Amino acid sequence: MSKYLFVGDMHVGSSYALMPPKFESTIASNLQKKIYGYWKQMVKDVGKVDVLVLMGDIIDGVGKNSNGREMWSTDVDKQIRCALELLKMIDFDKSVAVYGSEYHVEGNLNADQVLARELGCTYQGWELILKPQNSREKIHVSHNISVSSSAWQYRTTAIARELMFSLLNEREIGMYKCIVRGHAHYYVFVQYSSNMGWVNPCWQARTPYLVKKGLALVPKLGYTVLEVEDNDIWRHDVRTFSIPPPEVGVL
Repeated sequence: MSKYLFVGDMHVGSSYALMPPKFESTIASNLQKKIYGYWKQMVKDVGKVDVLVLMGDIIDGVGKNSNGREMWSTDVDKQIRCALELLKMIDFDKSVAVYGSEYHVEGNLNADQVLARELGCTYQGWELILKPQNSREKIHVSHNISVSSSAWQYRTTAIARELMFSLLNEREIGMYKCIVRGHAHYYVFVQYSSNMGWVNPCWQARTPYLVKKGLALVPKLGYTVLEVEDNDIWRHDVRTFSIPPPEVGVL
Protein backbone atom coordinates (compact mmCIF):
# COMPACT_ATOMS: atom_id res chain seq x y z
CA MET A 1 0.00 0.00 0.00
CA SER A 2 1.17 3.54 -0.82
CA LYS A 3 0.18 6.32 1.58
CA TYR A 4 0.08 9.97 0.50
CA LEU A 5 -0.37 12.93 2.86
CA PHE A 6 -1.61 16.17 1.25
CA VAL A 7 -0.78 19.36 3.16
CA GLY A 8 -0.98 22.90 1.88
CA ASP A 9 -1.86 26.55 2.39
CA MET A 10 0.11 26.73 5.64
CA HIS A 11 0.89 30.45 5.09
CA VAL A 12 3.73 30.42 7.59
CA GLY A 13 4.54 34.04 8.48
CA SER A 14 0.90 35.09 8.78
CA SER A 15 -0.31 36.05 12.25
CA TYR A 16 -3.45 34.03 11.52
CA ALA A 17 -1.74 30.80 10.45
CA LEU A 18 0.25 27.84 11.68
CA MET A 19 3.32 28.56 13.83
CA PRO A 20 5.22 26.69 16.58
CA PRO A 21 4.69 27.96 20.15
CA LYS A 22 8.04 29.71 19.80
CA PHE A 23 10.25 30.19 16.78
CA GLU A 24 13.59 31.86 17.32
CA SER A 25 12.62 35.06 19.22
CA THR A 26 8.92 35.10 18.28
CA ILE A 27 6.16 33.79 20.57
CA ALA A 28 2.98 32.43 18.99
CA SER A 29 -0.44 33.89 19.72
CA ASN A 30 -3.19 31.85 21.36
CA LEU A 31 -4.76 31.36 17.93
CA GLN A 32 -1.51 30.04 16.47
CA LYS A 33 -0.97 27.75 19.45
CA LYS A 34 -4.43 26.28 18.85
CA ILE A 35 -3.66 25.63 15.19
CA TYR A 36 -0.29 24.14 16.15
CA GLY A 37 -2.13 21.73 18.46
CA TYR A 38 -4.11 20.51 15.44
CA TRP A 39 -0.83 20.12 13.51
CA LYS A 40 0.67 17.95 16.26
CA GLN A 41 -2.51 15.87 16.27
CA MET A 42 -2.13 15.34 12.53
CA VAL A 43 1.48 14.19 12.91
CA LYS A 44 0.45 11.73 15.61
CA ASP A 45 -2.63 10.37 13.85
CA VAL A 46 -1.14 10.01 10.35
CA GLY A 47 2.11 8.37 11.41
CA LYS A 48 4.49 7.23 8.69
CA VAL A 49 3.64 8.21 5.10
CA ASP A 50 5.28 7.19 1.85
CA VAL A 51 4.88 10.56 0.15
CA LEU A 52 4.28 14.04 1.58
CA VAL A 53 2.56 16.21 -1.05
CA LEU A 54 2.93 19.96 -0.50
CA MET A 55 0.00 21.82 -2.06
CA GLY A 56 1.57 25.29 -2.29
CA ASP A 57 1.41 28.56 -0.33
CA ILE A 58 3.53 27.03 2.40
CA ILE A 59 4.71 30.50 3.40
CA ASP A 60 2.78 33.79 3.31
CA GLY A 61 5.40 36.01 1.69
CA VAL A 62 6.06 39.68 2.38
CA GLY A 63 2.44 40.78 2.78
CA LYS A 64 2.50 43.53 0.14
CA ASN A 65 -1.21 44.34 0.24
CA SER A 66 -1.26 44.84 4.02
CA ASN A 67 2.23 46.35 4.24
CA GLY A 68 3.15 43.48 6.54
CA ARG A 69 0.57 44.38 9.21
CA GLU A 70 -0.87 40.85 9.25
CA MET A 71 2.49 39.11 9.58
CA TRP A 72 4.61 37.98 12.50
CA SER A 73 7.53 38.15 10.08
CA THR A 74 7.94 39.44 6.54
CA ASP A 75 11.36 37.79 6.25
CA VAL A 76 10.90 35.08 3.61
CA ASP A 77 14.03 33.22 4.70
CA LYS A 78 12.75 33.12 8.28
CA GLN A 79 9.36 31.88 7.08
CA ILE A 80 11.05 29.08 5.12
CA ARG A 81 13.10 28.04 8.16
CA CYS A 82 9.95 27.93 10.27
CA ALA A 83 8.02 25.95 7.64
CA LEU A 84 10.85 23.43 7.40
CA GLU A 85 10.78 22.94 11.18
CA LEU A 86 7.06 22.18 11.01
CA LEU A 87 7.27 19.88 7.97
CA LYS A 88 10.16 17.88 9.40
CA MET A 89 7.86 16.85 12.25
CA ILE A 90 6.14 14.57 9.70
CA ASP A 91 7.56 11.08 9.19
CA PHE A 92 7.78 10.67 5.40
CA ASP A 93 9.92 8.73 2.94
CA LYS A 94 9.65 11.12 0.00
CA SER A 95 8.24 14.59 -0.58
CA VAL A 96 6.99 16.45 -3.65
CA ALA A 97 5.84 20.05 -3.99
CA VAL A 98 3.58 22.07 -6.24
CA TYR A 99 4.12 25.85 -6.35
CA GLY A 100 1.46 28.17 -4.91
CA SER A 101 0.06 31.60 -5.74
CA GLU A 102 2.59 34.04 -7.16
CA TYR A 103 1.50 36.69 -4.65
CA HIS A 104 2.87 34.54 -1.83
CA VAL A 105 5.81 32.76 -3.44
CA GLU A 106 7.19 35.89 -5.18
CA GLY A 107 9.50 35.70 -8.18
CA ASN A 108 12.38 33.57 -9.39
CA LEU A 109 13.53 31.66 -7.45
CA ASN A 110 10.12 31.44 -5.85
CA ALA A 111 9.86 30.62 -2.16
CA ASP A 112 8.02 27.32 -2.65
CA GLN A 113 10.83 26.25 -4.97
CA VAL A 114 13.50 27.14 -2.41
CA LEU A 115 11.58 25.34 0.34
CA ALA A 116 11.15 22.24 -1.83
CA ARG A 117 14.87 22.16 -2.49
CA GLU A 118 15.71 22.54 1.20
CA LEU A 119 13.25 19.79 2.15
CA GLY A 120 14.74 17.45 -0.46
CA CYS A 121 11.64 17.10 -2.60
CA THR A 122 12.16 14.59 -5.39
CA TYR A 123 9.67 16.26 -7.73
CA GLN A 124 8.33 19.81 -7.96
CA GLY A 125 6.63 22.21 -10.37
CA TRP A 126 3.49 24.19 -11.15
CA GLU A 127 1.67 20.90 -11.64
CA LEU A 128 2.53 17.38 -10.53
CA ILE A 129 1.66 14.12 -12.24
CA LEU A 130 2.02 11.33 -9.69
CA LYS A 131 1.72 7.61 -10.32
CA PRO A 132 1.69 5.23 -7.33
CA GLN A 133 4.11 2.37 -7.82
CA ASN A 134 1.39 -0.21 -7.21
CA SER A 135 -1.18 1.32 -9.56
CA ARG A 136 -1.88 1.91 -13.24
CA GLU A 137 -3.70 5.18 -12.43
CA LYS A 138 -2.36 8.73 -12.03
CA ILE A 139 -2.91 11.76 -9.78
CA HIS A 140 -2.95 15.36 -11.01
CA VAL A 141 -1.95 17.99 -8.44
CA SER A 142 -2.00 21.77 -8.86
CA HIS A 143 -2.50 24.67 -6.47
CA ASN A 144 -4.88 27.15 -8.03
CA ILE A 145 -8.61 26.75 -8.50
CA SER A 146 -11.34 29.34 -8.97
CA VAL A 147 -13.00 30.62 -5.78
CA SER A 148 -16.21 32.66 -5.52
CA SER A 149 -17.77 34.23 -2.43
CA SER A 150 -20.94 35.16 -4.34
CA ALA A 151 -21.62 31.72 -5.88
CA TRP A 152 -21.08 29.87 -2.60
CA GLN A 153 -23.81 27.33 -3.40
CA TYR A 154 -21.68 26.03 -6.28
CA ARG A 155 -18.58 25.27 -4.22
CA THR A 156 -18.19 21.84 -5.79
CA THR A 157 -18.42 23.21 -9.34
CA ALA A 158 -14.77 24.16 -9.79
CA ILE A 159 -13.31 20.76 -8.88
CA ALA A 160 -16.12 18.94 -10.74
CA ARG A 161 -15.25 20.98 -13.83
CA GLU A 162 -11.59 19.92 -13.53
CA LEU A 163 -12.69 16.29 -13.40
CA MET A 164 -14.82 16.69 -16.52
CA PHE A 165 -12.09 18.57 -18.41
CA SER A 166 -9.65 15.75 -17.64
CA LEU A 167 -12.06 13.34 -19.32
CA LEU A 168 -12.70 15.62 -22.29
CA ASN A 169 -8.98 16.20 -22.85
CA GLU A 170 -7.77 12.71 -22.10
CA ARG A 171 -6.01 12.32 -25.46
CA GLU A 172 -3.90 15.48 -24.88
CA ILE A 173 -3.20 15.38 -21.13
CA GLY A 174 -3.84 11.77 -20.14
CA MET A 175 -6.33 10.12 -17.84
CA TYR A 176 -6.36 10.89 -14.09
CA LYS A 177 -7.95 8.82 -11.38
CA CYS A 178 -7.56 11.63 -8.87
CA ILE A 179 -7.32 15.44 -9.10
CA VAL A 180 -6.29 17.54 -6.09
CA ARG A 181 -6.29 21.32 -5.72
CA GLY A 182 -5.53 23.82 -2.93
CA HIS A 183 -5.86 27.62 -2.69
CA ALA A 184 -9.54 27.88 -1.67
CA HIS A 185 -9.00 27.20 2.08
CA TYR A 186 -12.08 25.00 2.30
CA TYR A 187 -12.68 21.31 1.68
CA VAL A 188 -14.96 19.76 -0.93
CA PHE A 189 -14.93 16.28 -2.46
CA VAL A 190 -16.46 15.11 -5.75
CA GLN A 191 -16.49 11.59 -7.15
CA TYR A 192 -17.69 10.14 -10.43
CA SER A 193 -17.66 6.50 -11.42
CA SER A 194 -14.19 6.75 -12.95
CA ASN A 195 -12.39 9.49 -11.02
CA MET A 196 -12.46 11.69 -7.94
CA GLY A 197 -11.17 15.05 -6.83
CA TRP A 198 -11.05 17.40 -3.90
CA VAL A 199 -9.99 20.83 -2.72
CA ASN A 200 -7.57 20.40 0.17
CA PRO A 201 -8.16 22.18 3.50
CA CYS A 202 -5.68 24.73 4.85
CA TRP A 203 -3.76 25.82 7.97
CA GLN A 204 -4.77 29.49 8.14
CA ALA A 205 -7.72 30.94 10.07
CA ARG A 206 -9.87 33.91 9.04
CA THR A 207 -7.76 36.84 7.93
CA PRO A 208 -8.94 40.47 7.60
CA TYR A 209 -9.27 39.81 3.85
CA LEU A 210 -11.73 36.97 4.48
CA VAL A 211 -13.61 38.97 7.10
CA LYS A 212 -14.22 41.65 4.45
CA LYS A 213 -15.74 38.93 2.25
CA GLY A 214 -18.44 38.31 4.87
CA LEU A 215 -19.42 34.89 6.14
CA ALA A 216 -19.25 33.07 2.82
CA LEU A 217 -15.58 32.08 3.01
CA VAL A 218 -14.84 30.55 6.39
CA PRO A 219 -11.66 28.40 6.27
CA LYS A 220 -11.55 24.73 7.17
CA LEU A 221 -8.28 23.55 8.68
CA GLY A 222 -6.92 20.08 8.08
CA TYR A 223 -5.34 17.57 5.71
CA THR A 224 -6.16 14.62 3.47
CA VAL A 225 -4.69 11.14 3.12
CA LEU A 226 -4.83 8.92 0.05
CA GLU A 227 -4.05 5.21 0.32
CA VAL A 228 -3.58 3.08 -2.79
CA GLU A 229 -3.61 -0.67 -2.24
CA ASP A 230 -1.88 -3.27 -4.40
CA ASN A 231 -5.17 -4.35 -5.97
CA ASP A 232 -5.69 -0.74 -7.16
CA ILE A 233 -8.24 0.16 -4.52
CA TRP A 234 -8.03 3.89 -3.78
CA ARG A 235 -9.13 5.09 -0.37
CA HIS A 236 -9.44 8.81 0.44
CA ASP A 237 -9.73 10.19 3.96
CA VAL A 238 -9.96 13.73 5.33
CA ARG A 239 -9.53 15.17 8.81
CA THR A 240 -10.72 18.71 9.39
CA PHE A 241 -10.61 21.05 12.37
CA SER A 242 -12.80 24.05 13.05
CA ILE A 243 -11.12 27.42 13.43
CA PRO A 244 -11.50 29.01 16.89
CA PRO A 245 -14.65 31.20 17.01
CA PRO A 246 -14.26 35.00 17.10
CA GLU A 247 -14.22 36.81 20.42
CA VAL A 248 -17.59 37.90 21.82
CA GLY A 249 -18.03 41.35 23.28
CA VAL A 250 -20.22 41.32 26.38
CA LEU A 251 -21.99 44.65 26.91
